[in-house]
Amino acid sequence: MRFVKLMKQLWQDDCGAIITAEYMMLGTVLTLGTVQGLATLRDSTNQDLQDMATSAREARQYYSPQLPKNVQAQTAVNQSAPSSVSGARCVGGVCP
Repeated sequence: MRFVKLMKQLWQDDCGAIITAEYMMLGTVLTLGTVQGLATLRDSTNQDLQDMATSAREARQYYSPQLPKNVQAQTAVNQSAPSSVSGARCVGGVCP
C-alpha cells in the first residue's frame, strides 16, 4: 500500500519537469544555431579560397613598363672596370 501511494505521488509530481523541458529546448536551439553558423563559416571560407585561387591563376606573371615615345633609356658605362667583368651577372638590374 505504501509503495502504491509512493508511485502515485511520483507519477503526479511534475516539479522540475518544466525546467528540464526549457533546458532541452535551449540546448536544441543552440545546437541548431551552432551547426548552421559553422556551415555558413565553411561556405564563406571555401568561397574566399576559391576567389584567391582564381585571382592567382589569372594574375599577370610579367610586367614591362611602357616608356614614353620621346624618351630613350641611357646606360652608364664603367670605364675603370676590367674587361673580364663582361661575363659577370647582373645584380639588382645593374649590369657591369
